[in-house]
Amino acid sequence: MKKISLVIPLYNEEDNVNVIYHQLTNQFSQLSNYVFEIIFVDDGSKDQSLFNLNAIAHLDKKVKIISLSRNFGNQIALSAGLRASTGDAVITMDCDLQHPVTLVPILIKQWEKNFHISMATRINKKENISSKVFFYILHKITNLGIDNNVSDYRILDRKVVDTINTFTEHTRFVRAMLDWTGFSKSYVPFFVERRNSGHSHFSYSKLFNLGLGALTSFSLFPLKVAFLLGNLIFWLSSILLLFMISYRFIDPLMFTPAAYFIVLNAVLSGLVLICLGIVAHYVGNIHTESLNRPLYIIKDKVNFEEKDQFRD
Repeated sequence: MKKISLVIPLYNEEDNVNVIYHQLTNQFSQLSNYVFEIIFVDDGSKDQSLFNLNAIAHLDKKVKIISLSRNFGNQIALSAGLRASTGDAVITMDCDLQHPVTLVPILIKQWEKNFHISMATRINKKENISSKVFFYILHKITNLGIDNNVSDYRILDRKVVDTINTFTEHTRFVRAMLDWTGFSKSYVPFFVERRNSGHSHFSYSKLFNLGLGALTSFSLFPLKVAFLLGNLIFWLSSILLLFMISYRFIDPLMFTPAAYFIVLNAVLSGLVLICLGIVAHYVGNIHTESLNRPLYIIKDKVNFEEKDQFRD
């Protein structure tokens, strides 16, 4: 029988892990033609999430746990789970129960239709203008199919997972990485459920950092903009300077040259700082990659066999 892996990264979800486990096992009982494994990746939780997971894994050997040494971030935890998975297909989902487990059979059917990637898309999500604009700009700049309504709830063929596992960059946005691979995709609509417990750990700052990482990882557009903007300001300031010099012959007292120079210097200084900031982010990415540190550190693994080798 073919095997399906479920990868569930989590952070401080002590009240949800038992609920999602029981919901998933109920679904598995209706899919007897497959074998399943559930890989929970604890991303440095501070509550009782890991304790509850260990209690589940003690009773069910199909439940595997990867415990990271600290909070590395959702995308890194997701990558750790993908590397540990052994299924012919892998389903990734959140632990907050907003991804309905009833969609699992539908995603599997999409995979059976030979789609390499099938993504669940939210159809009742409240529109957040800032998020919508953010993803729209990101899509236009990177030329990647990054849709604000596409979630991290998806099924991936083994070929896709193996491809993603070859990626070595530390600045990660798995959604963009999947689109970049070019594998065939399908979309499955779903209604977002209310959180069973707790609150979202995904803030606007994390969204911004995620988008900025994707932008600098998948596009040179900011560097091109900085170059073009620098040229534009240079020529405009040169023309303005010539105008100032010429106008002094007509009305020397109309404008104080010092005022022009102060304004011009402020504009140019701002431009330089913007360009340096853009370049600095790229240099920062290069520096991070050059350190060659591990993507994550595993503190403990539960229910993995010795033959289950994956990169830490």
